[in-house]
Amino acid sequence: MRAAWKGEVKGRPGRARLTDAVAFQRRPLETLARGRWTGGRLFPLTSAVAGPMLVVGAPGLAHEVLHAPPGTYLTGAANRRILPVLPGNSVLTLDGEPHRQRRRELAPMFHGDGLTAIAPVIRELAVREVGGWPLGRPFAVLPRMRSLALSVLAGGTAGQEPDPDGKRD
Repeated sequence: MRAAWKGEVKGRPGRARLTDAVAFQRRPLETLARGRWTGGRLFPLTSAVAGPMLVVGAPGLAHEVLHAPPGTYLTGAANRRILPVLPGNSVLTLDGEPHRQRRRELAPMFHGDGLTAIAPVIRELAVREVGGWPLGRPFAVLPRMRSLALSVLAGGTAGQEPDPDGKRD
């Protein structure tokens, strides 16, 4: 299975591009689901932060992208636009051999004993997060889960211990 796209991402014209960007900012999951439904396995989307991009909307195609030969799909530069707060040496912002080297360095942390070692940090962060959720009324879960994921990455991979007051150094 090969990706059916080559070349520059055009996105939709004018006002439709702005509509896409606003929709993606306000309701990212709904926007991605609609894009997959109407655009297929690989569809264009405009983000207010990153501009025009292609979204991989099928597991088989994602597998192809993730296991393609080095240099086939370069995502580091795109991720730097989307995630400007990440350091330049992040596995998400690197391509080619530097990306592979960084993955090799990080891999032990997410397998076996490495994951077991950070499990208490993950558990504590999750308990603290869920403990702060409102009861008896609807609330937005996605921003809270994003925050939890970032806390887990900071606490588990950077070695920052959670502060009892819920604050980080």
